[in-house]
Amino acid sequence: MKRLALSSALVVAVSFISAVLLLVAADGKLDERTEALLESHCARDIDVPMAAIVFNWSATILLLVAGAAAIIFVISVLRFESIAIKVPAIMMGGLAFVITVGYALLVGSALVDPGSEEPTSTEYHPCTGRF
Repeated sequence: MKRLALSSALVVAVSFISAVLLLVAADGKLDERTEALLESHCARDIDVPMAAIVFNWSATILLLVAGAAAIIFVISVLRFESIAIKVPAIMMGGLAFVITVGYALLVGSALVDPGSEEPTSTEYHPCTGRF
């Protein structure tokens, strides 16, 4: 059981770190789009980069994987005999689950229904309004 707990904790950590790196890369691609829109004074439409969309969806999936691994971690820790190890590990696993799944829901909702103020939206225009 200790192997399962260690391996699931490792999956949580690696998946979360990979997801954050993918989200940073997606933000970089979206920043390039924002800069191009600003340079043209929003005179032309620029498509959302496919790489940004793929990075965001991949990060969402990795965050859900991390959440599932956090549940497996908690279940495997429940079989430990030492309460001194069990209680903090369960709290840590529960917190990891809440953070990863909450982050996945936040990113996923922005991907499914982006508002016009979000860079992932096709209607996003960072230019100031004209009177």
